Amino acid sequence: MPMIYGEGDKAFRRLQEQIMKDFDDDSILAWRLDPKGLTPDNSSAAIPGGILAASPSDFANCGQIALRKRPVNDSFGVHGGSLRLYLILHMTSSGETLGLLNCGPEHDTDTVVGVPLAITLAEQPGEYTRPKDRPATLIRQPAPGISAALVRIRVGRARRLPAAAEKEDAPATRPLLGNGGDIGTRDNMAAHFDPYTWYRLTNNFSGRSMALDVRNDGGLNSTGLLMMAPSGYYSGQFWRFIPQSPGVFKLHTMFLGPNRVLDVSGGGKATPHLAREGDFSGQFWTLESWGDGAWKLTNAYTGPELHLDIYPDTYEPCMAEGNCTGQHWHITDINSV
Repeated sequence: MPMIYGEGDKAFRRLQEQIMKDFDDDSILAWRLDPKGLTPDNSSAAIPGGILAASPSDFANCGQIALRKRPVNDSFGVHGGSLRLYLILHMTSSGETLGLLNCGPEHDTDTVVGVPLAITLAEQPGEYTRPKDRPATLIRQPAPGISAALVRIRVGRARRLPAAAEKEDAPATRPLLGNGGDIGTRDNMAAHFDPYTWYRLTNNFSGRSMALDVRNDGGLNSTGLLMMAPSGYYSGQFWRFIPQSPGVFKLHTMFLGPNRVLDVSGGGKATPHLAREGDFSGQFWTLESWGDGAWKLTNAYTGPELHLDIYPDTYEPCMAEGNCTGQHWHITDINSV
């Protein structure tokens, strides 16, 4: 790496960027690690920071952190001032978002490093920043098959905008839902799903401990097949409802993004999956209340007699007739987009 006269402390940032170009190793992000975990003091309001360390001293507690095996299709690099990489997003009980790195203690393969992240109030939707002065922490490794998403994290300090500078097309008011509030308990709310909120879908058959998720069988090139998985703060379980007409929505996940929406395959019309977004009848979903705090999901392709359901033996999502507990879906708000 060539020397630049008068660069000062920017040289260490440039060194880290060069290392990321040469090595596909996200353990370089595991700086300022606090093995004791997050505390109320460092879970206060976020002050935007950068994803790279300011000095070598930030790596003081990281000597035992080792890289895990990375997927062949992974992406890791700086583009346009943002670092892009695949991360599983995990939310703590206090509402803190952690990006789970593919590294952890050398002698404890069941634990990984979680880096604190916060959505930036900037012109780049879906972009994150690492809050200043919040440490990385160690958490248990997630279960196999949990979906990861390609995320962008600001390399330098993110620019914060005033609250009035939110998207012009955002609704003037939003439903009065607390974090984790189940809107299925309210009558006639189908027309008021907030398009700027992520939701979790669970049903009465599998219970609240299992949520509708995307099978991660190829990263962003995944087939889009669905499954029921243990409920958690994973990008494949974050669903967004985009209104098309009163009571009719298109649904997509944080994991595969807005270009892959909930659809049903042809033939038997029995397999819901995420397909390329387009003007197809299977992508237009109607929500109706069952009257018990749960929702019925049907689409224009399969018609009103077939509802989103799961097979009782495999828990795989399907479309089925009747009035079964697997067709009674609870839609719970998780977080703002």
